[in-house]
Amino acid sequence: MSGQRLGISDIVAHNQAALTELKRAITLRPNRFSLVLARCNYSRLQRLMVDHLQAYTPLVERSLPSHVTTLLQALSLPPDTPLPAALMVTGLEHLQNAAAVFKAANLGRNAFPQALPFPVVLWVSDHTLTILNRHAPDFKSFAAAPIPFEYPPGELIDSLHANANDLFATMLSLGDSSPHPAEATHYQPGSTLRTELEFALADIAQTHATLDGELKASLDFLKGRDAFSRSDLDVARYHFEQSLTYWQKSTRPSKNENSPGPSAHSIRQSFSSGDAARTKFNIQNSLEQSESALPPP
Repeated sequence: MSGQRLGISDIVAHNQAALTELKRAITLRPNRFSLVLARCNYSRLQRLMVDHLQAYTPLVERSLPSHVTTLLQALSLPPDTPLPAALMVTGLEHLQNAAAVFKAANLGRNAFPQALPFPVVLWVSDHTLTILNRHAPDFKSFAAAPIPFEYPPGELIDSLHANANDLFATMLSLGDSSPHPAEATHYQPGSTLRTELEFALADIAQTHATLDGELKASLDFLKGRDAFSRSDLDVARYHFEQSLTYWQKSTRPSKNENSPGPSAHSIRQSFSSGDAARTKFNIQNSLEQSESALPPP
């Protein structure tokens, strides 16, 4: 990894073709309803792209609250409101019942052109897009193929480091020593942080990039907790052992000292400190619990 995150201009430049395509789709049919899908799996990247577009185009953003039940009602503007050049819709990934929202949109799809006489851009992740495809195929047919927005490869690695460290820090900050505490909401499957980490892993796998030891150790710890929660004890023990071995042996400076979450230096310090080291305790305790749960040979 680079050790220093790319600047906004670099990320914008990497997505210039997608931005141009989105701007063209918005201006192609002004003052008429059209549906545009902007595919983006990372909240920070989405924010950068929306801010960039708003700086150069008179767009209105509508961030949906999680309790929305009717998409058309949520997007409708008050009477006498000037029509925007386009309406960009964010927050779809946080809807409490996205399937029901999209089903309703599919049933009422014919009302959208009259109620919304301007381009509507839906920012969707791969997960949200899957739900849209399944539950609102007719509504989705208003749109052309989704326009993909992606991180440059180097930034993707750094983003994965940051997300893994955030999750690792969440685990270390918990007083509960169980391998998968219920209160770790930021770590639970389906959470934004967890979902983006999974997206990043999938994207990196496609690039065949190599993960460094520090990142592998953090991911091994998280995989161990997942396996333990599924009662897959042999797999859990394997991942806990891999993680513990790395942090006990590692002496190199962290490549990611400035990222959120625990640095390699702080974790190594915790292993060598005299106050029991929460990091070591968490991993060793998880390892011991997975071993004790195994049936006797």
